[in-house]
Parts: sequence; C-alpha cells; structure tokens
Amino acid sequence: MNTIKNQTFCIVDIETTGCGPLRDRIIDIAVIKMKNGKIIGTFQSLLNPHTYIPLSITNITGISQLDVEGAPSFVDIALELDIFLKDSIFVAHNARFDYGFIKNEFKRIDMSFSRPILCTVKLSRYLFPRHRRHNLDAIIERFNITCEARHRAYGDAKATFDFLLHSCKKVGNKKFEEGIKKVMGDRAIPINLDAAKVRSLPETPGVYFFYGKDGEVLYIGKSKNLKTRVMSHFSQDHSVQKEMRISEEIYRVEVEETAGELGALLLESSLIKSMSPLYNRMSRKVKKLVVAKKNIDLNGYIRVSLEHIDIILAQDLPKILGIYKTLTHAKNSLKTISYDHSLCPKLLGLEKGSGACFYTQLQKCEGACVKIEKNLSYNKKVFTAFKNRKIKAWPFHGPIIIDEKKDDASGEAFIVDNWCLVSIIKYLDDGEREEIRADNVFDYDAYKILARYICNSNNKKSIKPLNITEYKSFMYYAGNEELAIIY
Repeated sequence: MNTIKNQTFCIVDIETTGCGPLRDRIIDIAVIKMKNGKIIGTFQSLLNPHTYIPLSITNITGISQLDVEGAPSFVDIALELDIFLKDSIFVAHNARFDYGFIKNEFKRIDMSFSRPILCTVKLSRYLFPRHRRHNLDAIIERFNITCEARHRAYGDAKATFDFLLHSCKKVGNKKFEEGIKKVMGDRAIPINLDAAKVRSLPETPGVYFFYGKDGEVLYIGKSKNLKTRVMSHFSQDHSVQKEMRISEEIYRVEVEETAGELGALLLESSLIKSMSPLYNRMSRKVKKLVVAKKNIDLNGYIRVSLEHIDIILAQDLPKILGIYKTLTHAKNSLKTISYDHSLCPKLLGLEKGSGACFYTQLQKCEGACVKIEKNLSYNKKVFTAFKNRKIKAWPFHGPIIIDEKKDDASGEAFIVDNWCLVSIIKYLDDGEREEIRADNVFDYDAYKILARYICNSNNKKSIKPLNITEYKSFMYYAGNEELAIIY
C-alpha cells in the first residue's frame, strides 16, 4: 500500500463509559501509526475515568471498574498521546465519535487538539457502495479479518488497519487515494448523509428539516443561509452533545425556502408546534399557556386572575397583563411584582381570606385590599408593574401587509391584524399569486417574532397599512370571505 506516499496515518479506537462526549469518559485507547502500508508504532492504555462504568459497558468490552482502578488518568497520558498523533491523519471507524471524545478529553485539561480526519465508515461507503452495511462487524466479515479482541481498543484499531490494507489491494492505489481525498473533503458531513445533496443545499432563507433513519423528524431550524446553517451543525458537534447525537442519528436533510427571514421565522415556529421534533424540546408546543387577566371589582380596583387557555382571541388581548409558560412561572412572577411595586397579594390572587393582606403588616401593601389606598392610585401602579410584561398595543389602526418580495417580484407577504397572522400571500414566478389562509388567532411565539420585526425601524419600508377595500380583496382571494364580510 503505497498510496499517499510519505503520509502518516494514526488509526485510533476508544472504548468509553457511554455515548456522550461531554458527560462520558474514555476507558480504553489504542493508536496504530501507519506509513506506506506498514505499522511504524503503537500506543495503547486503559484509562481511569474517575466515574462509574455501567454494567452494560462491562458486558460489551469486558472492562470492569477493578480493571481501571490502577490505570492512568487521561491527563497522565495526554502529552505523550498528543506527540504520538502529531503530524498525522486521525483515522477511525466512525471518526466523529472517537475524535469528539478525544478532543473533549483534551479540552478538560485545557489543551487544544486538532487533526485532519479520515472516517473509514465513509471510505467504505465510497469504495464499496453496493454493500448496505459498513459497520466494523460487517467489514470484518466481508474481508475475513481476524479480530482477536472485538470491542477492545487495540483489537478494533487493528481490524480497521487491516481493512485499509484489504480495501487498497481490492480497488487499487488510484481508487483508494481518490476515496481518501473525497472522504476527507466531506469530513464535516455525518456518515449517513448524502454529501453531494448537502453540498447542493441553497444559500437562501428558509427552514431545514433533519430526519432520522425511519423518517422521524429530529430537528427543525431556520436560517438566512440554509447551507451555511446546516453545515454549522456538523462543524460544532464535537463539543455540543445535542449536535453530536443529531449527527449520529441523521439520515436525511430537506429544506423549504422562503423569501426572507420573517417567513423563515414564522414557518419554523409553526412547524415545530405541529411536528414536535425530537431535539426542539425548548420550542415545542406548550399544551396550554397561563395568562394573567385583569378585572375591575365592584370597588374599582384591578384584580388579577391566572387562567389556563388553549387559544388567545384577539378581542381578549386588552384584558391580558402577562403570558407565561407554566403556572409556577406565573405565580413567581406575580410574587416578584407584588413585592417590587407594593401591590396587594390579595388583589393579585396570591392570598385568600378576608381583611388586610399579610403585606400590610410589612408595610409593602398600602392597603388597597381594605380600601385605604385609593383605587386610581393602586390601578396606576398595576399598569406600571405590568408595562413590560403585557402584550404591546397594536401600533396600527387596522390590518397591515408585510412584503418580503425578491428582486424578481416573487416572494411572500403576510397580512397581520392585531398581532394575529391572517393570511400568507405567495407571489409566484409567473406573476400569479397564491393566498394561504392562516389561523387568525394570537400565537405568543409568532407575536414575539412579529413584534421584533414591526418595531425594528429598518423594516418600515416593507410594512403597509391596508384600507378596508384592499383588506376585503385579499380576504376574498384567500378564501376568507367571512372576514371580508365582517370588515
């Protein structure tokens, strides 16, 4: 094997306490240094992870807690390992896994680590595309490789070394070298993805979808540049556990282009709620929101009540002082507001019973609960306290249209009224337009997106108030005749 003459390859394998490079640790490491098809050095060691080795790992590897008690820690072998791997190509079967663990072990001791990477799973896929399976067991069987210690670092590293020799002999030096160059050029792309398709992704705004092996949606994201954003997921996965797991599980990427960033933001928010991707946990649909509603009692004081609701109607917005994800969040917020603004906990719904509230004894409530503080004075404090928490007043006299047209006149526009998305208009390349009826209900996440956009002075030119005639016309085109008639 004289391919890529004078290039040094270090074939690496590790065994670990689990699959998370940020949480789990290495317990066994082996490196075989190869040049021109010959082994020129080896490095191997058990490592003390200073953490528990699960029984499932012991069953697979045969490495027990007792085996590693007297072994060195990673910090003890780090300098020697770094020197051993110097000026070489880092080779591993599913290299993303091994490289990610080793990079994070170095990071824990404040050492940087960076090497060019060659993944032999990708190399096997490129050289032998007719085969479906490319894991180490399949390769060992296919090439009749003898592996003396499967699931031990040196045994698996030696099997990977033998694969390189066998595959080079089978396909020839030229094809083998071509495969190495191709695979190393695509090293940031996960092994189960079609690299050519990822490289051909558009550099436009839109939403992207990551799918798993069985077609399940793993993640939905948005960007002004789809290709750059998708690739960024794979370049940082050595240090971010979620990105590492996505890279291991992803099999397909799809995109839906939009005319601009606003369209991408709104589409992403809507799709995450409807499709519930596995790794969008923080953005998934909350079954119910908690709202703080104001009511005026018989004595003219504002009272606040917390309510669970599924949908916020536009006509209810003036009564809503605040919106919260959970009841606990809402109650904690009201307690803080009560203390900071000297508001009565009884009128905020935090205390029950008759008579003065507990805060009157602490002189934090000025007696609104027993009519000592005048209602006008108290109500003014309520409005001040919730000023930055309540929904912003709709800054227009009626509905608006937000245009995100491209230079060629294609693109999208959004009809919005009182923070509710009423209709989406798609301007098609042939000069026609397509109107898509929206829910026309208040969505808190969409509100935050729209509020940021509308309140940004740089977007003024794309916003146009609609008169009644224009609004009716759009509603009829969108199949929203009842709204057109009401208006």
